[in-house]
Amino acid sequence: MEAEAVALLCCEALELEGTDYCRGYLQNWLYQGIGYNAEAIPDKCAQKVFRCVDQILRAGRTPLASEE
Repeated sequence: MEAEAVALLCCEALELEGTDYCRGYLQNWLYQGIGYNAEAIPDKCAQKVFRCVDQILRAGRTPLASEE
């Protein structure tokens, strides 16, 4: 679930294809046994997802002259 959430957020941020697949996977995962309950994702998992997305997106940026 965490990896698919990372993929979804990165695809959305970079305007890449694949968001429909990622979103469908996550919705299916959430629905199995718990219904559509976003609270089923623990805060710790959500924090890992956002941290990973941040690292991936930062790694792909060209540093600004002021950052070098």
